[in-house]
Amino acid sequence: LYRHGRHWKYLRGIAIAGARDEQTVPRALPVSEEEIEETRSWIENANPSLSQIEARAAAAPSQ
Repeated sequence: LYRHGRHWKYLRGIAIAGARDEQTVPRALPVSEEEIEETRSWIENANPSLSQIEARAAAAPSQ
């Protein structure tokens, strides 16, 4: 090490700044057991398509 000097590179600000740009995933909103059971029974009984499930989820009021 003394003969050849340091051979590693220090972290640069670019790598740290890039980590900060990542999007954070929002926390899930709490729901009641009744809402979960209602949705579960709707899915089991109606056998909806994925687009119908997504439309229902988008229409649900967010707290």
